[in-house]
Amino acid sequence: MKKSFYFITLSLFMISCDGEQGPPGEDGQDGNLIKPQAIEVTVDLLGINGYYQLLEHPDNVSVGESDVILAFQKIEYGVNGEYIWEP
Repeated sequence: MKKSFYFITLSLFMISCDGEQGPPGEDGQDGNLIKPQAIEVTVDLLGINGYYQLLEHPDNVSVGESDVILAFQKIEYGVNGEYIWEP
């Protein structure tokens, strides 16, 4: 069963299409107009503040309606003391 699965999977990757190229797609938004921004903030999440900290973003950072804000915490791992960022 495994051999037939591998054979079918590999054969799908080896099949190619022949024919005319299709029409070009519509132009999208230029990637240079969208720039990621990063802000580093240090907070203490303690039991006395309910493990909660309200942060206001700086005025020089624009946050749109469709933007996503991601938060990561820096945790020390490893024998060499290297840092890992966790969501």
